[in-house]
Amino acid sequence: MKRKMGLPSVLLLTVALMTALFPVTGLAKAKKTYFTGWECFGGITDPGVSTTLGNGFTRITGLHSFHTDTTTDPRLTGTDYVVVNLIIDPVTGSGPAWGTFQIVNDRGSWSGHWVGSAENGNFTINGLLHGSGDYDGLVANWSFGPDRTSEDCPLLSGYIVETGAGR
Repeated sequence: MKRKMGLPSVLLLTVALMTALFPVTGLAKAKKTYFTGWECFGGITDPGVSTTLGNGFTRITGLHSFHTDTTTDPRLTGTDYVVVNLIIDPVTGSGPAWGTFQIVNDRGSWSGHWVGSAENGNFTINGLLHGSGDYDGLVANWSFGPDRTSEDCPLLSGYIVETGAGR
């Protein structure tokens, strides 16, 4: 027997997901440290799976790459390991993208999810990271692209929130 999900159930589920995925909004009074920087491409370690869709677009899942992130806050400077999923129009280089990423350095790491899009092959991404190691109890809001440095490295910016958790 099929059961329809009612409006109250959908609203409750939406609120629960938003609370779980974006806890930073409830931390408006917490200390924020802003950062800027850039991310330079290192290489692709796994091309993932590429599938041509019926509309001519290409779906790529599980592409693994690494990058070097350099920021004004050394806590977010390090090697960035990224997993990319996207559906792209091969003619325009545009489409939605999503995935996970982990920034690692000598004092700890940051792990999280990102969502974004490609326009003419250039990505614009927003992500949320949770710290571990020396960064335990910290949350970072992270944005990337499409502007680039003279070395063709996309610019990034965001802020770290001192949540007080885990300390």
